[in-house]
Amino acid sequence: MYGQRAQYFNHFLIAAAFLSAGYVTALGARLYIVAAIVGLVGSLISLVFRQMDRRLREYAHAGEKPLKIMQARLANLLGVDEMKILEALDRPKSWYAHSLLLNVVFLASSACFLAAMIFALLKT
Repeated sequence: MYGQRAQYFNHFLIAAAFLSAGYVTALGARLYIVAAIVGLVGSLISLVFRQMDRRLREYAHAGEKPLKIMQARLANLLGVDEMKILEALDRPKSWYAHSLLLNVVFLASSACFLAAMIFALLKT
């Protein structure tokens, strides 16, 4: 699941790069309405990727509880406490948690694209 989240983030970065290039190109050609539309699309795509990331995180957390139980049973059956991998990973969340950083990136990107859209609309 976590690999899939990283893949989604990579796709987001590629989409943001193309949208940014399109925005700058439209501004350079004085196509302000097109630039505003690109800004709006970029903002919406940022929010869509944020929601997709949140959903994937929910799926990952939903699978942890039964996996923890299965790991505990297997560890008891084999007599190997090191099999309790998820239990060993349980620790307090820090301020720089992966999910928090992704949230900040997606929301900042959405805000930047909205600001770009407003800038383009003010140029018309």
